[in-house]
Amino acid sequence: MKRWSWVLAVLAAVAIGGGTLLAGALGGGDEPAKVRLPSLTPEERELRELKVAASAVKLVEARREPGGWVVRVQQKTSSLSPKTLQEAAQRFFRELARTGLPVLETSFEARTDSLRDVWGHRLEDVPVFRVALSGETFARINWNGFDPGNFPRVADRYFEHVLVQQAGEEEKRAGQEGSAGAAPASVTPGGGESGG
Repeated sequence: MKRWSWVLAVLAAVAIGGGTLLAGALGGGDEPAKVRLPSLTPEERELRELKVAASAVKLVEARREPGGWVVRVQQKTSSLSPKTLQEAAQRFFRELARTGLPVLETSFEARTDSLRDVWGHRLEDVPVFRVALSGETFARINWNGFDPGNFPRVADRYFEHVLVQQAGEEEKRAGQEGSAGAAPASVTPGGGESGG
């Protein structure tokens, strides 16, 4: 019996304490302090959207100009595959397009710390890939249907490090060797192609 009386006494104390706390919070007369967040300017709201769009990369520059935003990003990479780098650029540009903000100019650059010089010393922060687009080019591209392999054809400025170019050539050779059922085409002396 003694045990139950302690349990009931503890429950009663908790109930009385909770009721007192609730009564003080609801009917205390003093209004709780309100937290007021500073209101953002339209430019600050747009900048916040850009930061969200660039959350997977490093936002190097975001500057509002009369014609729109200048947005430059960088990404660290260990890959030298042009396909991988082009797809990373496409992901960023697609996120940027989703903001709906006016873009005056934008660029995506990939840098690496995995290269070594001819003496075996590690090189740091080496640019290996860059795509730069004017606002007009950026707006013209349908980012949901765009093939990132077309960046070299449509970009206003496009750069691949020589090692990225070599990796791309190796990928093409591996793809051609992988399609072993097709007969290779050869060029005849007359200039036409013939199947073998």
